Amino acid sequence: MFFMKRNSTLMQSMASSPTSPNAPTPSSLSIAKTSTHSQLSILQPSAATTTFQTLSYSHPSSTSSSPSSSPTLGNQKDPSRALIQQHLCKLIEETTSQYQIHFESCLSNETTLLPAFKEFLKFEHNLSALDFILITEEYMMLLANVVSSPTSMSESETCSTPPSSNSPMSPSTSSKQENNVSKSSSKLSLQDEPTTKKQQLEKIQFIVEKFLSDYSKDQINVSNSSRSEVLKRFEELNENIESMNDNDIYLFEKCKQDVYLELRNDNFARFLQSPYFSQAILSIISQDLSIPKKTNMLTPEFLQDFMTLLEFQLSTIGEKRRNTMANSSSNNCPTSPSSSILSEVDSAATDFDCQSVDSTSLASSSNLSSKKNLATHSNEAYQEVRHALSELLLDKKQKIVTGHHFDIFKKLNNMDGMWQQIHKSKHMATYKSKEKFVTSKVAKASKGILLIKEVLTVEATPEELLSTVIDSRISPITEPTVTQLKFKEFIEGGQTVHVTSGGAANMESAVKTTKTHPVACSSTIVKTPWPLSDREVYCATCIRREFNHFTQRQTDYTIFRKSYDPEEEAVAKGCVRALFYGATIIEQLNEKECKISGIAFIEAGGKVAPSIWNKILTARSSQVSKNLRKGLESRRKMSEEERKITSENSLRKIDTLI
Repeated sequence: MFFMKRNSTLMQSMASSPTSPNAPTPSSLSIAKTSTHSQLSILQPSAATTTFQTLSYSHPSSTSSSPSSSPTLGNQKDPSRALIQQHLCKLIEETTSQYQIHFESCLSNETTLLPAFKEFLKFEHNLSALDFILITEEYMMLLANVVSSPTSMSESETCSTPPSSNSPMSPSTSSKQENNVSKSSSKLSLQDEPTTKKQQLEKIQFIVEKFLSDYSKDQINVSNSSRSEVLKRFEELNENIESMNDNDIYLFEKCKQDVYLELRNDNFARFLQSPYFSQAILSIISQDLSIPKKTNMLTPEFLQDFMTLLEFQLSTIGEKRRNTMANSSSNNCPTSPSSSILSEVDSAATDFDCQSVDSTSLASSSNLSSKKNLATHSNEAYQEVRHALSELLLDKKQKIVTGHHFDIFKKLNNMDGMWQQIHKSKHMATYKSKEKFVTSKVAKASKGILLIKEVLTVEATPEELLSTVIDSRISPITEPTVTQLKFKEFIEGGQTVHVTSGGAANMESAVKTTKTHPVACSSTIVKTPWPLSDREVYCATCIRREFNHFTQRQTDYTIFRKSYDPEEEAVAKGCVRALFYGATIIEQLNEKECKISGIAFIEAGGKVAPSIWNKILTARSSQVSKNLRKGLESRRKMSEEERKITSENSLRKIDTLI
C-alpha cells in the first residue's frame, strides 16, 4: 500500500480508536487540524490557549526576571496547597531526570506541553524561533499542493484534503484565541489554500520579511549561508515565478534545521528543568488524580498512585534512561523520592491546619486501576509484537510467507492502544506506533523504527480495491514515487516450515509446523527526497481472503509484503537497498464503503534524519487518499476486458490469492 513511512496519547484520550478515520481525534498528542474554520494568526501565533488556563495557571510574564516564579495550580493564597504543589513539582523534576524526553513528542502535546513551552520561550525572548518552525512546516505542506497542481485546485480536492498536520513540528490548533482570530488581523494567512504560484510567492515573501529581514523584530538566529541561500532563491522566484519547482518545498529547510537544533539543544533542555514543565505535567496528572488540599493527605497510597501516573505520562513523551531501569521499582522504599517527599511534608504538616483525609480528594480507585491494567496489558502486547517482528526481520534471506505473517499484521491492525494519531482528513487518518521496534540492523530499542498505519474509507467494493492496488498499470497513479517495478519470480507454496509464536514477557514461545503460501517476487525503485539516494526494495507478495462480518463471507483481503535481500543481485545504480515489511488490509464496511488499512515497517538502508522522514510523511499524507481515488477512477474508465486482472498486469500477484 505504501513505502516510506515514519509517543502515546494521554490517558484522557485513550478511548479514541484508530481503526476508523472517523473516530474522534485524540485531544492530547494529535496535532491534526480538525476544522477548516480554524485560523492560524501569523501576527499572534503564540496566544495562550484556553485549555491551558482551565486549571488556573498563572504564568510569569515575559518581563519576569526569573522562571522561578512558577505557574501554580489552584489558590495561591492557600499555603498548604502551595507547599503540596512545591513538593510534587520537586518529585516531578527528580523523576524527569531519569528519562530521556523527546522534543517532538512534547511539541505534539497541543493541550498542555506545547503552550507551556511557548510561555517559557516568551520568558526567554525566543518565541519567534518556534513560530518560524510552525509556519514553515505549514508552508511546506501548502506548497506541495501548488507544485502538484500549478494552475488551480478543484473545490473537491481542496475540501477532501485539507492541509496536513502530521509532522511533530506542525502548528497547534488547541488555542481558541488563535483559531478564532479573523483573517483581517493578518494580511496573509497560511491557512488560506493557495491556488496559484503567485499567491504562494506572497507567502514566501511574508516568511522572509518576518523572520529573515534585518529590520524585523522577529528575526531568527540562523547561519549566514542558510539565510543567503533563501534570499537568493527568493530573488530568483521574483524574477521568474514559473521556475518554482518541487525543490522549493524545502526552501526554508536549512534555516529550519538551524533553528530546530537551537530550540532542542538549548531552550528545550532548560525548559525540562523549569517550573513550566513540572507544572504542565502536574496539571495533566491532576485530571486523573485529585491533588490533596492538605499536607496530611499526602499518604503513601496517594504518592504511589501519583508515581504510577507520573511515570506513565513521562513514558508517553520519552523513555527511561538505561542506567535507571534497575531502580524503577524502588518507589516504595525508604530512600525513594516519594518516601523522602512524604517525610519532608509530614515534618512540615504541623505548621498548617491538620484535618482527616478527605476521600473525595483521591482519584476513583476503579478508574485508576483500569488505567494501570491498560498500561500492563499494553506492555505485554508490545513485547509480543516486538518479538514477532524481530523474528520476521531475521528471516530476510528467505522468500517465504506463511499464515503466521498475515496474523502478525492483522493483530497489529486491531491493537488500538498501540497507535497514536498524527494526521486526519475527511477520508483518511494516519497513525504511528507509540513504541519503537528493534530491527535486524539496530541493537538498541531506543534506536528502533516506528510503524506507520494509514486508514482510508473509500466508496468501492473489496474487489475493486484489490485490483487497483495490485494492477501494475495503475501503480504510477496510486504510487507516483515508484519509478521502476519489475517482476522477478513466482514461487509455489506448500513447503513445510517451522514458525515461532509468543515470546512476550511471561509467555512461552511455541514452535508450530505450517505450510508456505505462494509468493510473487518483484523489485521496486522508490524516489526519495534530496539528499537521500533512491531506495531499491525486493519484496515477496501474497494475498489472502479474509472473513467479513458484514457479508458473513470471505469477501475481505489482506495483501502481505515481505522484503528479502538477494545478495546475488547488484544494487541498482544510484540506489540504496531497503527492507519493507507491511500489509494492506481491505475490509467491507457496508454496501457502499470499504476501509483500507496499510501498516508498514521499514529499514531504510541507512541513517535517515527525522526531518527527512517528516518530509516523506508530509508529502505522502496529503496525497494518498487522492491518488487511490484517481486510480479507482482510471480503472472504472477502462472497458470490462481491460479491467481484468491477469498474471501479467499484476506481476503474478493475483496468482498468490489463497
